[in-house]
Amino acid sequence: MSAPALPRGLEACPACGAGPCPVVLWEPAAVLANSSQGLPLELRHCPDCGLVFQASAYAGDYDPVMTQVYADYLKSEQFPFPRRSAENLASLEFVLAGLGGKQDPRVLEIGSNRGDFLYLLKERLPRASVLGVEPSRQEDLRVPTLRGCFEPGMFASRFDLVIMQHVLEHIKHPLAFTQGLGQVLADDGLLFLEAPDLGNSLAQGVEDFCLEHVNYFSPASLARCLPGLSLAACDQSSFLRSLWRRQGPGLAIPPGPDQAAVADGLARYAKNKRDLIRRIAAHQRSGGRVVFYGAAYYFRMVHRRLAPELAGDAGLYFHDDQVASAREPAFGLPRLEAWGPDCLAVLCSNNFRVQEAMAARLAGLALAGVVRPWLAEFAPGRA
Repeated sequence: MSAPALPRGLEACPACGAGPCPVVLWEPAAVLANSSQGLPLELRHCPDCGLVFQASAYAGDYDPVMTQVYADYLKSEQFPFPRRSAENLASLEFVLAGLGGKQDPRVLEIGSNRGDFLYLLKERLPRASVLGVEPSRQEDLRVPTLRGCFEPGMFASRFDLVIMQHVLEHIKHPLAFTQGLGQVLADDGLLFLEAPDLGNSLAQGVEDFCLEHVNYFSPASLARCLPGLSLAACDQSSFLRSLWRRQGPGLAIPPGPDQAAVADGLARYAKNKRDLIRRIAAHQRSGGRVVFYGAAYYFRMVHRRLAPELAGDAGLYFHDDQVASAREPAFGLPRLEAWGPDCLAVLCSNNFRVQEAMAARLAGLALAGVVRPWLAEFAPGRA
């Protein structure tokens, strides 16, 4: 895997310090979901703790770009509040089970956005005290929220439950960050972490390997970032959902993919992505319709990946079961009125279980094909 030399020190693992760590993916001009600006993407795999990390995120031009990206990070604005997605509801049940019937927890969510998850939790536990921390310029805040980046000194008391739902994969120097979590977690408290699961991402080819993500976790590499905490519960059925605690015995830590599995999986991912992008672009150029099924954050990522190869937006449409508007807000693509045999469906979710549910809804339709980025193209009913 060839890539330009990085500044000294960026070849070592940010979780355990081992290194040099080998390069496992290199893209000279990767794209962002919410920006037209691109940056190099270099991923490395630590053979010691198993963490896959974005080494290029530690280069000098990364932070200025991402600071602006996260200031404008609005991930759910087109959906009704609170967003009752299958992922949110599954995570809610996972957390409630971990609380074991506690009715009045003090809850902090780091990266709460407009507050969808805390609102859903408060519906189920009316006596809970909830507080969010949100660094973006999100204006439509629906729960009590502190604006800014998380700092342990922001709080006078500690919390029974700290939530980080799809946040830690965006944080550089993850070990230093998680040490701050210990200062706000009660002695008998729980830490809920949800992030893409490295093994599932590799096996399913989903677009998790992007500029926005600087860490790619297995349970084993996540545990290395949480010294002093033990695993209380773990679910890898789609995303990696985990609960961690200070007190009590912990579960055995499931292992992550080894060096060969990571290297082979990312090589397959890169090849499939190139092939599928060419296939989608060829379908559009031939006069077929390309339908992005799903209009959330992952859709923006896939669209920007495709944009340089497409002939403009002609023949591009969106379909989303939860969005009622005539056009989606990111690129202004029109809603598809009716599926037809000239439609190539592109399933826009980074949760492969959601992709499977999308594909099931398309079963029986006469379509040109169904693409699961970046795994493969399937015939309708077989994705």
